[in-house]
Amino acid sequence: MNKIIISITFLFLALCSTVALAQDLKESFVCTPCDRDCDILIFNKSGLCPHCNMALINQKSKEMNITQAAILLFDGVQIIDFTGPFEVLGQAGYEVVTVAASPAIKTNMGLKVLPDYTFENCPNAGIFIIPGGNTSEVRRSPEIINWIKQYATKSQMVMSVCNGALILADTDFLNGLTATTYYNAISELKTEFPKIKVISDQRFVDNGKFITTAGLSSGIDGALHIVEKLQGKYKAQTVALSLEYDWKPNDNYSRASLADKHLNKIFEGNDERHPSISTVKLLNTEGGKNTWKVEFQVTSTSTSEEIKKVIESIIAKKVNWNKEKDNLTNNSSWRFTTEENENWKGFLVVKPISSNTNNFLVTLSIDKQ
Repeated sequence: MNKIIISITFLFLALCSTVALAQDLKESFVCTPCDRDCDILIFNKSGLCPHCNMALINQKSKEMNITQAAILLFDGVQIIDFTGPFEVLGQAGYEVVTVAASPAIKTNMGLKVLPDYTFENCPNAGIFIIPGGNTSEVRRSPEIINWIKQYATKSQMVMSVCNGALILADTDFLNGLTATTYYNAISELKTEFPKIKVISDQRFVDNGKFITTAGLSSGIDGALHIVEKLQGKYKAQTVALSLEYDWKPNDNYSRASLADKHLNKIFEGNDERHPSISTVKLLNTEGGKNTWKVEFQVTSTSTSEEIKKVIESIIAKKVNWNKEKDNLTNNSSWRFTTEENENWKGFLVVKPISSNTNNFLVTLSIDKQ
């Protein structure tokens, strides 16, 4: 009797889901295969199955018969951007091939790679991966961008990794969609492509056919997500375990969301050094989304106060922070507001490490208010 009631209940839910689907014909979602009665249900939005808690996947994705994946290569490509997804998709049973405009390429770290195909003879693949790295030459080539656009049109799923999102954005496919990228390319993606809604607090963004990931290792998460969409969560879990990768599909960790981005603007690309400062050694950099602290050792013939003034002058040049009145001789505090209208406070402390040396501990920290 209980089995009959359960079957009737699932039949009723299935009918309700079908009615809901008829009201929203854009997309339909089904439960990741779990060998339970809820496998027959159809939903009109993504999320988790209310019965088995498995991820709901796009029905079209489930029906795709994809066996091959192609990964774009180019001079200056970031190694982990293409090898991470290669390993994941290969472990999942896909035939993975590489393609480039030339018969040989050199990665950003000098690794020489011989692509399987060139643009002239690469077979169509259901999955197309666009990694990042030194992308400037690729983006300056109308011929390469045009080939990528044509190839992506034929592919069923397209994923960019890191600042490969800039390459994908050049094809106009991301216009009107949500995307993410490497933390250092977030501003560039926002500025160059105002039609794209750029976010910085997710490891990957899924728009259906087009997926973008954050930096570097995020490509592994994006590839596992593709495996989950096409073969089910259990398959992605199995691949992650095989790789000994701590896969957390709902984790929103990304460097672009961390507080250190506000300090990077001060230190990155800054070669200024006062004549009295001989060495600068980073000791520690840590924090989270709402706080960050950087500590470094400075060797100098100057006093703590003089070193503090040097660093304050660098802060004043690099970022739009407002200095507050000093409370202590070797301390200074700052306030600033981000583009998202978040209020932050910064603290600079300079103190001698030992009275017998010219070494000083410099601490720069920020806290969200």
